[in-house]
Amino acid sequence: MKLKEIEVRQLKEFAVTYAAPTLGRHINSFGHAAAIIGGVSKAGANVLKTRLEECGELMENLYQSVELADKVLAQSASEQDIEKRARQLASKGVEALEAMRVACDRIEEAVDNQLWPLPKYREMLFLL
Repeated sequence: MKLKEIEVRQLKEFAVTYAAPTLGRHINSFGHAAAIIGGVSKAGANVLKTRLEECGELMENLYQSVELADKVLAQSASEQDIEKRARQLASKGVEALEAMRVACDRIEEAVDNQLWPLPKYREMLFLL
């Protein structure tokens, strides 16, 4: 039970302190690029604006998963019955973990390699 709670807290911290800020920097660079290219190429600006919308969806998904994690952690903390608490973390905690993992994985794949502060998953598998 405690392990699952720690997992949820740690992934939430990763989402908020690594994935979200990195995606924010990525969005910022795309926004600047869209503004610059807009004067030269409307089609190019539209492509970048579409990418910005996709990044906005990624950020929204990430924070929805963080809110789910917060809800699960709050419900778990308020539950006095250890068995109910364990069952709750085993079901809802796993759902929150999966949602955050998917959101973080999608962000890791989307952002510029130069912006990502940690080795990317593929780098750990194939390059290290």
